[in-house]
Amino acid sequence: MSMEKERDEFIVYGRLDPPCAFCKAAKDLLELKGLPYVYEDVSNVDVMSFLAMKGWKTVPQIELWTAENEVTYIGGYNDLKEFLKTWKK
Repeated sequence: MSMEKERDEFIVYGRLDPPCAFCKAAKDLLELKGLPYVYEDVSNVDVMSFLAMKGWKTVPQIELWTAENEVTYIGGYNDLKEFLKTWKK
């Protein structure tokens, strides 16, 4: 399976039910800035297993996947806000 991307893309691992306010805030911030993202809901067993493998116990967890297939771990919503202040596309 190829993970090549044509552009940088954020991955937000979050929870839809019950609603997660910080997950929604992360999505809203990325949308406001016009940045592409994929939302992965932890109700999906594969996503939940991935988070457990990483040792992540809270949501949201956010990563940036670049077009060059490099992954940068960002953290949660507050980390995303700080990251975007200095990030250059």
